[in-house]
Amino acid sequence: MIKGIDRFLATILAVILLIVVVAVVLVWRSPAGTELEYSADSEPDNVVHNYIVAITKGDEERAKSYLSPEVLADIEEREEDGYGLISPRTRPNRTGIRVVVDLQGIEEGLATVNVDITYFHSDPAPIGLFAIFDNNRWTSTHIVRLRQMDGEWKIVNPFDYYMIS
Repeated sequence: MIKGIDRFLATILAVILLIVVVAVVLVWRSPAGTELEYSADSEPDNVVHNYIVAITKGDEERAKSYLSPEVLADIEEREEDGYGLISPRTRPNRTGIRVVVDLQGIEEGLATVNVDITYFHSDPAPIGLFAIFDNNRWTSTHIVRLRQMDGEWKIVNPFDYYMIS
């Protein structure tokens, strides 16, 4: 009977050790601290990607270059009220960002792009049982529409700019 209990205990300990090893590997593989780079292509999905890169790097002029004249006029009107394209807030706990841009389709000079932005952060985990469910990441999904103007794709409905920076 003692040998059976020892095997049972050894099995439980082995499973716990396996879970810990998997957790450590997943944490090491986390893309925290990734740096976004500009894309050279001028397709709609790359325009949206470059817009996000410009916002995250604080390059307001380059970010504005991807926007349609109507959106720029709206931003200039908001700037008079103290609103800026790039948020003055800093997020010191953000450790990385991952952007997945997916072109949904192009029809008659209009394009639709889906964007998933995952933010990695170093917030302290909640105390207690709920800490095991905190994965230190937050994802937002956006649908962006673009229009082709003079051979260039311009964003006609930018999403919440302040959430990116």
